[in-house]
Amino acid sequence: MTRLTGAFLSLIALTALAAGGYAVWYVLWLGRWRARIPEVIDPIIYGGLALLLGLLCLAAIPAMKGRILRGLLALGVLAGLLASALSGTRGAWVALPVGLLVLDRYQWRWLGPRWRWGGAGAVLLILALLFAWPDTRVAERTTDAYTAIARSLTAEPGEPSGFWFRPTLYQTVTRGIIPASPWWGHGRIDLRATLQALAEQPEASDALQRLAPRREATQTHNDGLQSLVWGGVLGFVVLLAVYLIPLLTFRRLAMASDHSARRALAAMGMLVPVMYIVFGLSYSFFAFPVAVALYVVLILGLALAIRGESAAPPSS
Repeated sequence: MTRLTGAFLSLIALTALAAGGYAVWYVLWLGRWRARIPEVIDPIIYGGLALLLGLLCLAAIPAMKGRILRGLLALGVLAGLLASALSGTRGAWVALPVGLLVLDRYQWRWLGPRWRWGGAGAVLLILALLFAWPDTRVAERTTDAYTAIARSLTAEPGEPSGFWFRPTLYQTVTRGIIPASPWWGHGRIDLRATLQALAEQPEASDALQRLAPRREATQTHNDGLQSLVWGGVLGFVVLLAVYLIPLLTFRRLAMASDHSARRALAAMGMLVPVMYIVFGLSYSFFAFPVAVALYVVLILGLALAIRGESAAPPSS
């Protein structure tokens, strides 16, 4: 393992530890609701990125030889999952089993049953502990999600219910905003102002009139729709390229490499776009500069680390 790789992985672990430490201070010490950095990073972005950092640490552990770095990465796994739990995010956790499948397919199966079952078992154990710990409110948020979904399916028309705004938002964006400029998009428009203008029309539904002034209306809650609003079909093609070029490149490297460190770095490189793809199904991560910046830093950093490892002797 080169010094560049060690430094970059240490940075990822330290960032995960910082996210976990801040979340503990903000939620458990200050007694605030849901870990976030006010006016900078909202709870969903905070929880999703922390979860990604934790999984990256998990992917890095098998290839690392030094006890100190391994211990730092192990703490990074715990801190990332804890920070995500304290953020109260629910949609981001949908990405967790997808991320574990990536690790199982492209890394753990090469390492034998000990890693294949041990890695997934460790994550499930941490989740069980977080669920059982009342202060994290994971159990409470899970129950709230179930109740909200049930109310969304049974609520009378016009009655606010847990997830009512997403179908309304998706339908309005798809039918009322994107068709007005399908090829080139509208640029970085004020989505809330656009929705409010549509809500003032006589045919506007009650749900749209409720949604338009709310904070949920500042972005489309889907990266694909967000790219179509901002850049039209061209913007959507760019988004696919941003996802698929790193994903396919790192997948090829993971399948072709017999070097444990390069395989670990390639698996980490796959995790980044895969997790962002799942995150982007219910939230517009690329609408936030911090999420864009982290994506670029991780992709470029992992690519440089793999390039540096290419001269190292192979190891298993």
